[in-house]
Amino acid sequence: MGVSSDPRKRKSRYRPWDGNIHNLEPLGNGVSGVVLAIDEKRVAKIDIGSQRSIEDAEKEREIYRRLNQQHHKHVLWCYEVDNPSGLVLERCDDTIRKCLRSRYRSTAPPEDVVKKWAFEAAQGLAYIHRCGVVQVDVGCHNMMLSADGTVKLGDFAGSSLDGSRPTVDYEARSKLPGNDEPDEISDRFALGSAIFEMATGLAPYQDRSWREVHGLFKREKFPRLTSMPELDRIIRKCWMQEYRTTQEVVRDLEDVAYEDFDSSSTLVQSQESLNLDLEESSPDRQPSTKHTYVEHAKNPRHKPRKYELDPEQWDKRRTHGGEKKRDDKGGGLLPKLFSWRSYTYHVRV
Repeated sequence: MGVSSDPRKRKSRYRPWDGNIHNLEPLGNGVSGVVLAIDEKRVAKIDIGSQRSIEDAEKEREIYRRLNQQHHKHVLWCYEVDNPSGLVLERCDDTIRKCLRSRYRSTAPPEDVVKKWAFEAAQGLAYIHRCGVVQVDVGCHNMMLSADGTVKLGDFAGSSLDGSRPTVDYEARSKLPGNDEPDEISDRFALGSAIFEMATGLAPYQDRSWREVHGLFKREKFPRLTSMPELDRIIRKCWMQEYRTTQEVVRDLEDVAYEDFDSSSTLVQSQESLNLDLEESSPDRQPSTKHTYVEHAKNPRHKPRKYELDPEQWDKRRTHGGEKKRDDKGGGLLPKLFSWRSYTYHVRV
């Protein structure tokens, strides 16, 4: 049996961190703390001793207590929330910004990669908003990439919990003008700037000073993403504060991320692939009302849809009132329907 991908189920494999920082490799540092590598799966985040650093570390600890109530694959998992030496977090060595400046320095990332990053980042942001957390410092520098390329949000030191006053601020090219109290709207504005950076490799108006950028944003003069018009529409809706919830952003990005999905390559093509007897599926055989759900290799993200059990109604809807379709070999009736939303084959046998 393979090891579960859920960090909650893997944490028993590791000994609790003893707080010893000697010989630990430093991975990064900031005003709120230092990140040290414990092993290939975990890092320790400790404060640097200043009053602000200690307060930010305690705020991040409170936030992770809230976020850890349910594991979300697009938010960094905290293995040890109450370790007095520091937080023990899931390890991700790269951020999207670091990836853009190294792997995609001379060329833009592929369109499908950009859509995947944007969709996963929005899912993580929607989850923390549902938990009462406003990250504030939303950007590609705080969007981590795991070993398999999954986007995970991290760094909640100084963020807002249940409306508390944050101690961090947005980057100049991600800040909503006129909003002095960060909230979900300003987080979504920053998400729009992050998606723009994912697609172009540069922050909005990268060649302008922060004063010029502030003035342009205040006059609602935003750059256009002409290479990806469907993403440009979502980015502009984030910048124009047209979304009521972050989950609405997720829905729009889901449609964009899967708009080119080709289900024909994964459809069941014949009775042989289902190990069905051709004689049992002959035209003379009365269609059965039983439905079999054949799960795809991927985990379904939605429950399988329910269809009418009346075969006449089902066939009529499937063929739009025309003749019943037969399989490619002419062996008999085999209605087929594939739902990419649930990664589930719905086949009546």
